[in-house]
Amino acid sequence: MKKLVLLGLIVSISSFAGEFKHKVSSFNKAKKILKKIYPEYKTFYCGCDYSYRTKKVDVSKCGYVPLGNYKGFIDFEHISAAQSWGQSFKEWREGDPRCVTKKGKKYKGRRCANKNPKYKAMEADLHNLVPALPELNRRRKNYTLTEISGEERKYGKCDFEISNKKAEPRDSVKGNVARALFYMQDRYGIKVISNKQKKLYEAWNKMDKVTLEDCRINALKAKYQGNDNPFITKYCKK
Repeated sequence: MKKLVLLGLIVSISSFAGEFKHKVSSFNKAKKILKKIYPEYKTFYCGCDYSYRTKKVDVSKCGYVPLGNYKGFIDFEHISAAQSWGQSFKEWREGDPRCVTKKGKKYKGRRCANKNPKYKAMEADLHNLVPALPELNRRRKNYTLTEISGEERKYGKCDFEISNKKAEPRDSVKGNVARALFYMQDRYGIKVISNKQKKLYEAWNKMDKVTLEDCRINALKAKYQGNDNPFITKYCKK
């Protein structure tokens, strides 16, 4: 495990060879850490300002208009949707002898998949989690993030489209999407990018370049988790 000093933080450079464990023990733990990493920030899909200190989201500048009821808080979104790779785990599809309630009822799905250390690590991986408005997180589901023809605005001025079980983020985060997906596929050895989408994500990576702020967030996540996202770090080193 190599080390890199980046923005005053020591970042671990992962080798990835069959490695999937890290220091964040659960998804709930990840969310608590992310509140420290993103205390005041912008939501991923709409760019709305929010603050954990005031517990408020300001939609006046981003122009987000909800389709349903919105109570003014944020959630944390898996860029590579948990359901899309969760179904590759036997515990999710079929259950497991350990997945039995106190009343003796068997269960499967996401709850059972958490019995698998690899799934648990993937679900809690900070490099795949970003702050998002709950409605968009919910409506996006596990749909592929890709290009959608047309620019229909269903959520006011928010540049986020969902159509035919596909979703398209705003241009300014498309590179972030690509680098998170590259990372998840390489680190965990589970196919999360189709051959059809690979060229598109490579184009997104070139179009929406790594910023100094991306480097700062990457370094903070590495500090808490114990490993970086090398698809970001290689640009930060420059």
